[in-house]
Amino acid sequence: MQEFERSPEILALKKILRGFFLDIIENIKGAFAGFAEWAATIRLNLPPMLKFFGNTKISGVILAAFVAYIVFVNVKAYLLFRADKRYAVAGEERVPEWRLLANIWFGGAIGSMIAMYKHHHKTKHRIFTISAIICVGLELILASVVCGFLGFWAFL
Repeated sequence: MQEFERSPEILALKKILRGFFLDIIENIKGAFAGFAEWAATIRLNLPPMLKFFGNTKISGVILAAFVAYIVFVNVKAYLLFRADKRYAVAGEERVPEWRLLANIWFGGAIGSMIAMYKHHHKTKHRIFTISAIICVGLELILASVVCGFLGFWAFL
């Protein structure tokens, strides 16, 4: 096998393929560089209404409402998953799965993940685990956008 890998034909093929892939990588780098130059030339004219968020009092209220919503929904999702686990153990009527998923998708992903792994409930159902992971990522992106849009770091 080693003799085959070191044959002149294989070594020549490896050299050709290495050059081919290096050319592809250079072309991709050039495309990204061109896109970055083009994106830098774009000027966004924001509507005057967005100046509304320059007021730190209003931004503080919006930020407080956002944080309150996230906390409320996550606590609600945690309690809902915990209740569903208790109902399952007791053999009572369960919480519908669509309601559990809705709580995940409308902001309660962190609370539901904590409940899922703390109470060992719905962890084998891929739709719940994958939805929770995706939504945690989306919540982090949304929180980053909201904090950046409101100029959160200016509050510090």
